[in-house]
Amino acid sequence: MKMIFILKDEEEHPLARAHYKTQQRELLLSCLQANAGRHMTVEDILRELQKDDQPIGQTTIYRNLDKLVEAGAVRKYIMAGIAGACYQYAPDEGASEYFHLQCEGCGTLVHLRCGTLDKLQQHVLAAHA
Repeated sequence: MKMIFILKDEEEHPLARAHYKTQQRELLLSCLQANAGRHMTVEDILRELQKDDQPIGQTTIYRNLDKLVEAGAVRKYIMAGIAGACYQYAPDEGASEYFHLQCEGCGTLVHLRCGTLDKLQQHVLAAHA
């Protein structure tokens, strides 16, 4: 499996709620929590909600995902070879940051925590950014 290296975000992602709760936002967040650890496209989310007879419009999903990403409750990933973005529930992990490796063949995204990669990132940002 050939993997590409993706630098981690420097921002912390504490679990935070968007400004006010709506039933649709809660359904969306519940769907992402039920699929924690999985990177989901908007189409994946639509399928999951429809499967549970929880119809939400695609525009509503995008609007609420933007708010959840801004609030830090959800992470957004743009991955090569996949149209659109992927989203993942982001529980409060404190300072535990991680890197991603993405398979160029199938697109699988693997989380990786590694002190050596922390040092490599610091070097790349200091010397080559």
